[in-house]
Amino acid sequence: MTTKEAQRSSVGPHFHVREGIGRLNATELPTHRLSEFVGQLLDEFGASEFRGAERIVDALERQGKTISGYPRIRPADCDRFLGAMRLVFDSYHRSFVTADPWIVRRFEEVLENFQKTDVRSYPRELMRARTLQAEALLLLNNPRQALELVSPYADRIYKIEGDRDDILRIMRLDCEARAALGRIKGLGEIAIARARAVTRLWPFGVRSIAASLCDFISFYRAPVGDGALAWILAASARLAVRSRVPGGPLLRRAGRIPALATSQAIASVCLFLLLWGDLRWTQRPHGVDRKAAKKDIVVTRAMGGIGDLLMMTAGLRALSRKRSTRIKLVIERKFFDLFRNNPYVELVDIDGPPLDVAECKVWRNLTLCPAAKYESKRTPFVKKGRVQLFAGGMGVGKSLLNAHGWHVEYDLDEAQKTFREDFLRAAGLGSRPIVGVQPYARDSYKDHQEIAHFIAALSKRYDLIIFHHLETRFGEGPGIVSTAGLSLANSLSLVSAIEAMVCVDSAFLHAASAFDVPVVALFGPTDGKLFTRHHRKATVITANDRFACAPCWRNEDLRCSLTGKFGPSPCIAAIDVQPVLDAVEKALRQDR
Repeated sequence: MTTKEAQRSSVGPHFHVREGIGRLNATELPTHRLSEFVGQLLDEFGASEFRGAERIVDALERQGKTISGYPRIRPADCDRFLGAMRLVFDSYHRSFVTADPWIVRRFEEVLENFQKTDVRSYPRELMRARTLQAEALLLLNNPRQALELVSPYADRIYKIEGDRDDILRIMRLDCEARAALGRIKGLGEIAIARARAVTRLWPFGVRSIAASLCDFISFYRAPVGDGALAWILAASARLAVRSRVPGGPLLRRAGRIPALATSQAIASVCLFLLLWGDLRWTQRPHGVDRKAAKKDIVVTRAMGGIGDLLMMTAGLRALSRKRSTRIKLVIERKFFDLFRNNPYVELVDIDGPPLDVAECKVWRNLTLCPAAKYESKRTPFVKKGRVQLFAGGMGVGKSLLNAHGWHVEYDLDEAQKTFREDFLRAAGLGSRPIVGVQPYARDSYKDHQEIAHFIAALSKRYDLIIFHHLETRFGEGPGIVSTAGLSLANSLSLVSAIEAMVCVDSAFLHAASAFDVPVVALFGPTDGKLFTRHHRKATVITANDRFACAPCWRNEDLRCSLTGKFGPSPCIAAIDVQPVLDAVEKALRQDR
């Protein structure tokens, strides 16, 4: 036997050894086994990053819902997946450039499966998934589909939940897709409008904003008379773009860095000054009139949170009275019922025609949530309630709140009043005092795990309306009805019919404030007195005096410091039934 033959036999029948590398012997495997084996090798050695992302998606698909009907998956779970997919994208960057069909198909399938999970409940994470998908589409030379994904966000900056980097990434992707499609006519104007909108959010970040969008601002070609600042901005952007190009004579190479720094500084100053408008001495084209837009007072919020939206009404009322005009409130249409009769706002669908917020007189973007920002920095030493925080995000201070009231604003129309009377009559309620119960919060760490005992005890004394969007096991028995399946407007109308509300830290706690309905609220991880400051008839039931760690201001993504577990909070579980019954009885006596 030769030396080579000995080497072959020493590694078994399926591999040859050559310079230390294992190699498949195709002649010794059947065809179907060969293809199967090649597939396994590719999966094992060529796509380990994919497998990590796929395992996360599989886990997300299995999570299901909580007992209260909300998704178990959390934004942090989605962020883990997005981090894994970003690693995939970076690792296989060249494969997207060459449109490797195996890599592209698998990437698209994983992202598609992710978007079918409950990530739909989290707009920020869904937006980031679509942004990543758009980046891949641009590499795959499909700018049209990339533009379809990012333009709804780029046209409506107030829909973007994220930091400045997230927003600038979307703005750049939108401009890149337009340029790749050859749509450079008007691209300079679009880029300037995008830059101005971002600058209104971060006025002292103009340098990075100008640097990020100067490639597209350079397409602006309007005469200087149409806007001197915009003209100088575009000219300096063109100089910055040219200065980035390497090479050339020695003199040019030496002057590149100073020219780039100077042009970016000029662009930054112009962009900052555009916050107050441009300098122009030519008449606008016929039909172009922005005077009306410059009078608008606009408040935008992309996400929901029924309780948060209701708590915004105090600030909206004060802002409207201060400015002597109705506020344009830009929210999702499904939340319109929360403001349907509000005299201080004009509702605008966030998915409707885009608003040019750069041209508004005042724009307050509550999508970048002021409450979340404050609480995350101050936890657990939170001293401001959300009514005050949302008002502050609209430029309304405590003095204006004191002048115009901290209470939630909500008025019923005749259709709601008629529904309320018909509902109570059909349900046969009213022979005993009617008490509302909201048994569940959006987040399970605020829930009492034995809420069924509370409802059973209350039902012996009172008629009950269970406020929850899904059917529960509590909606059974005489004198107990549920709001499951009702519209938000009709559910709110029933709050005005009850004589007291028992609830955890949840939306209908704040709805009761609008009708001055006494509330008995169960609190633990959060500060009940702070959260009910706007409600003059609130009784907070808590066991926090027995817990040195409470209120800890934890959230769904943080473990309880006492048990080390997610989910239920011991400080809520320690609340007994009797104090709640006593508080309801006392509230009913005082309200008669």
